[in-house]
Amino acid sequence: MNLISKNYSRLRFIELDFSSTISQKYNLLKTSKAFTLLSIPEQGISSVKTERGMDYNCGPNLSLLSANLCDINEVQLALDSANIDYSIPTLLLTECVLVYVEANKSISLFQYFSEKFNDAMVRKKIDIHVYKCI
Repeated sequence: MNLISKNYSRLRFIELDFSSTISQKYNLLKTSKAFTLLSIPEQGISSVKTERGMDYNCGPNLSLLSANLCDINEVQLALDSANIDYSIPTLLLTECVLVYVEANKSISLFQYFSEKFNDAMVRKKIDIHVYKCI
């Protein structure tokens, strides 16, 4: 069973992170069942060296993009390189990464997403609390 054959072919997964983290995630995905679930043949994977780091395009459904989330210009370059359709409904998920980003940078990032994506699930008023894990 794979996600593509289960009528999820319109889903697109895009990962943004630091270059070193993206490379580690790509190497982990290569050896996991993730590529099988997404029907990604090994010959369908391309890597591109950019000024931001390595980007991995794993078929039409998965892109692993290098970008510093504190730098809106890098985020935009990364998303534009993946030919993102900013007009379709988009769900933005963040892991714990924003804990390590200054509050003003996180707010700028969310403002960018809410302006760029026409139908992004981001509230216009954003309340963010940044904390450090103990």
